[in-house]
Amino acid sequence: MGTAHASGETATPTCVLHARRSHAPLTVRFLAPLLLVLAGAWFALHPLWAPTRPLTGSRWADAAIALVLLLRGWMYLRRLRPAQR
Repeated sequence: MGTAHASGETATPTCVLHARRSHAPLTVRFLAPLLLVLAGAWFALHPLWAPTRPLTGSRWADAAIALVLLLRGWMYLRRLRPAQR
């Protein structure tokens, strides 16, 4: 990833990006996954009050969307907890 010099050594990059840490405020980092979980819950629970009308036109698609939204929201919320060492 670095540039090669005449001596054969490679230069190390001066800027390292930290993909795991976000500098966004905690409220934003908490609200985004919470909205994913709420949307997933909406897709999962919608058949209880409207059993004949799926949101996407297919019950399988509704279930798949609910599963994806719930899992991604849970994974993001779990990542917010501080690492226990």
